[in-house]
Amino acid sequence: MYPTEESQPHYICIDKACRVLRTAIANGSWDIWKKTTRFIVDSYHYINHRTLAYLCRKWCNPWSIEWFCSKSCQSCS
Repeated sequence: MYPTEESQPHYICIDKACRVLRTAIANGSWDIWKKTTRFIVDSYHYINHRTLAYLCRKWCNPWSIEWFCSKSCQSCS
């Protein structure tokens, strides 16, 4: 679907992004995606997720703009 790193989106927002991320880590494809793309959940999922779900809380936060700014937003610098 995305043959090159340049064609990969900066964000993929999906309700169960934490499951997608967990699967990508387990099957080894995260090494390809982590350079270019952030998997995020919608705000409803994030707010209602258990605080013990570290993977989701840490890596799928829809309000985390630090990663976005470092990758694609010069005005954040």
